[in-house]
Amino acid sequence: MFSINREEKTRERLASNEVAPCVFPEQMEKWPITIYNCRTIHVNRVLLKLQGHLWSFSNRIMRNLSTHERALYRN
Repeated sequence: MFSINREEKTRERLASNEVAPCVFPEQMEKWPITIYNCRTIHVNRVLLKLQGHLWSFSNRIMRNLSTHERALYRN
């Protein structure tokens, strides 16, 4: 019952063009903004992942430094 309701809502949203799926280049004339949105979402995810890696890397460096070196590194 719940899943059917959700599918109906998704169909309604698609019909009202609120949410559009990632589309193929052939459909670009139809939904150029959609492709842009999908790409930006993907890029943002990649950037967040990279940020996480950088964060953990800098934390690892900080852990390996002595307290004196850490103070110099922060300033």
